[in-house]
Amino acid sequence: MAFNALLCIDTKPFAEVSNDGKGGENRYRPLGDSMDWIYNHALVTQFREWCSIQPPVYDRQSGNTYKYDADIHVNDCLTQYIGNQSKVAVSL
Repeated sequence: MAFNALLCIDTKPFAEVSNDGKGGENRYRPLGDSMDWIYNHALVTQFREWCSIQPPVYDRQSGNTYKYDADIHVNDCLTQYIGNQSKVAVSL
């Protein structure tokens, strides 16, 4: 699924996460210039580290267990967000 989203702490964005929908991992881009970018880059690193220490995920469909990571967390959040919307706006 192609998407662009913001990673936020207490509603304050610190990074953009995106995927072109052609396979592959999500891209994480810290926001800001100079010192803000350095600080936000550290937050992205902390986010990835936090995700990596979460329990593994079991996929009922395939029967496989996967290591939890930032991409799985973001995809779960997006799935939950889309599921909570009565309609999703798409711009072409």
